[in-house]
Amino acid sequence: RGVLHTIKLPETAELQQVKIDGVAQRIQSTENALSLSLKPGKQNVVVEWRESEALGTSYEFPAIFNM
Repeated sequence: RGVLHTIKLPETAELQQVKIDGVAQRIQSTENALSLSLKPGKQNVVVEWRESEALGTSYEFPAIFNM
């Protein structure tokens, strides 16, 4: 059985895709929080999102928080 982990995404993030161990998941973010149920042990989690802000001459990656 998995343990629920919540990740806070940037405010302007539009969730595109979530994969756990290479398998696409049907997960939606709510109020920029993404909840994932992860099993004990090692897993590879990929979260892809898009931000609507235009890129300038420099870019700083937003902070992501595990809540």
